[in-house]
Amino acid sequence: MEHWIYPKLKVEGFPSTPFGDSLQMKKSFRMLWHFFTINILGTAIMDYIFYFTDWYSDPQRIVLARAIALEWFAQIFVCFCISHFSPKQLIKAFQWLILLAIGGLTWLGTTGS
Repeated sequence: MEHWIYPKLKVEGFPSTPFGDSLQMKKSFRMLWHFFTINILGTAIMDYIFYFTDWYSDPQRIVLARAIALEWFAQIFVCFCISHFSPKQLIKAFQWLILLAIGGLTWLGTTGS
């Protein structure tokens, strides 16, 4: 997706902050994009391993899966903090529901068996 979306983002669309100018913010956005992609892939791989293999014993598997789920819930909390707990912004940008689904399904996977 980066090849389709990132080139269309104009430097003028990013604010300058105390951390850098608009170009630096665009570069930070790209780095965050890669971090998020690796995070989703890592979660998917770990969920696959938990479900289809006996790589971990049960108690260890549950603790690690719940830690992963809590990490996704923490990202949702950050989304709420960034939006200053504004429901209007979060209704317009509903992607946080995807994070909720990932965390929720990972957590629910630890309660089934």
